[in-house]
Amino acid sequence: AREARLLAALSHPHILAIFDYGTADGTAFAVTELLTGRTLRDRLKAGPVPVAEGVELVRAVASGLAAAHGRGVVHRDVKPENLFLTSAGLKVLD
Repeated sequence: AREARLLAALSHPHILAIFDYGTADGTAFAVTELLTGRTLRDRLKAGPVPVAEGVELVRAVASGLAAAHGRGVVHRDVKPENLFLTSAGLKVLD
């Protein structure tokens, strides 16, 4: 619950938005924004990322992580499966 509360308080274009969280019948849940796109892992399966695109992806990840760290949230599992590419840009998940 603490993690969900901290994440819900974050508002950043490169962090998945959480709108609500709680438990129902003993099961924890989170209501997040709906994303359309693919993970960075899926993108990498299509071939190498051009340098300019890679630089922009790294900047987006760093920006999102810096915002989270500034609020006391540390992401301990940054990997291509937790980076989601949308038409609007990258989102850090999980």
